[in-house]
Amino acid sequence: MNVTMVIAQFDHAKEQMTLANAGQHAYPLLICNGTVEPVIARGMALGMIPNIPYKPTTIDLESGRMNEVLANIPIEMPIEEVLNTLISDVEDYTTDEEQDDDITLEAVRGA
Repeated sequence: MNVTMVIAQFDHAKEQMTLANAGQHAYPLLICNGTVEPVIARGMALGMIPNIPYKPTTIDLESGRMNEVLANIPIEMPIEEVLNTLISDVEDYTTDEEQDDDITLEAVRGA
């Protein structure tokens, strides 16, 4: 068995995201200036070959839609509702596109 996964690290000071992608078909999408672009970061799915290295890709970020959505979410909102709000926004934004795979979102809230 194997799994596809994208892991990202954000540097807010530099406005950059560094990510590694485990799964050829699972390109993350970057929304910038109203366009959606795939982030080409290649890597074998997890579990295919033990101890395989993954090459990170660094991308410059711009403020945009996600900031607007997050700014309207109250800090006291339960994390499950935050996730549902974000997923609903993605579904609304891509309403004219056919969804051909699952949607997975992970959130971490600091203490």
